[in-house]
Amino acid sequence: MPAGRPQRSSMIFIGYGGGEGKEIAEDVCLWFQRKGFDALTVAGEIEDSIPFLESQETILQALPKFDLAVMVCTRGAVHSRRFRDETEKLVYDLEKPTIAFVMRGAPLLNTLRLRTRVYFARNHHRNAFGDLFSVVNKLLADHKQTRRLVRGTSDTGYA
Repeated sequence: MPAGRPQRSSMIFIGYGGGEGKEIAEDVCLWFQRKGFDALTVAGEIEDSIPFLESQETILQALPKFDLAVMVCTRGAVHSRRFRDETEKLVYDLEKPTIAFVMRGAPLLNTLRLRTRVYFARNHHRNAFGDLFSVVNKLLADHKQTRRLVRGTSDTGYA
């Protein structure tokens, strides 16, 4: 297997809020797919409609299957209820490794302040993909090691 690729196809959730975030999330998703990851982002947001509410519930129910999340932080993301709900579930409830992919000058949710951040300049998010890829690989490796330690037992009976 080529260097820099995950051992198995890791599942990455790409979250966003707002129109600008959607475009960036789609780019990030396609880029990770080309790198051999199973990446998913959700397109479309029609708040106050039944299909939106049903799809939001489906999204929240699907989050546990992902190994890691990349949350695209643009100016619109901080105002998106869906973005907040997804971020809080990933960070607090599921304790998934979560990366904030932050547009310079965009506000950051408090939930993401203690998470790993990768910054990019407006209209230049592709220039930060190399840094994002490195951080994703490191967090996935660290997370897999931690899961192995927790699942295993030592001679003392502690993980």
